[in-house]
Amino acid sequence: MHFETHPKGSLHFWDSPSNARWFIHAEVHNEATRTRCPVQEQMQTSYDALSQENSKKRLEEWITDFSRGDTRDRHFLATKKDKQNEACPTYTKGGTWLSLLGHSITLCARATRAILNHAPIGEYRAQFHPQEPAACPCGEVDLKTRAHILTDCPRFTKDRVTLPHPCLGDLIKFLTSNPTAFAFTLLREPP
Repeated sequence: MHFETHPKGSLHFWDSPSNARWFIHAEVHNEATRTRCPVQEQMQTSYDALSQENSKKRLEEWITDFSRGDTRDRHFLATKKDKQNEACPTYTKGGTWLSLLGHSITLCARATRAILNHAPIGEYRAQFHPQEPAACPCGEVDLKTRAHILTDCPRFTKDRVTLPHPCLGDLIKFLTSNPTAFAFTLLREPP
């Protein structure tokens, strides 16, 4: 402010080491310790406080919309956090399911595909790529669906998942035990 009103003003910094024991050091110290500023009520409108409040409001809106079903379509797999409680969205501690996935990018991708039902399976292919085969390689169904993979397919027998609302931990365990479930096919798929 001072430099705006006095454009020819200047500011000089002088380096004066304390071991020089100049009298000015003592004066500055005394002046600084004598000066008292009244303490005011701490402001709650810091950028950090506003950011936290905004995040909290957005998360509450997201959870409300999510529980009503407004933000998820009919293909979304509603999972449970444990045997009683639905898994609701959150961003804390890695979010709802990211914290359960460790650092595996492929497991995260497969879990996301399974939950969103946006996976390289017959159900998806029939809707978006009707020219591609939609039957399950097991030969038991004409349309390979998420439900078939999780509950019935003889190709994925380890740690099956109960539907319609599987426990999130059980789904992750199923995906870990069945590494080709909801994965893009390799040149040669294991039996």
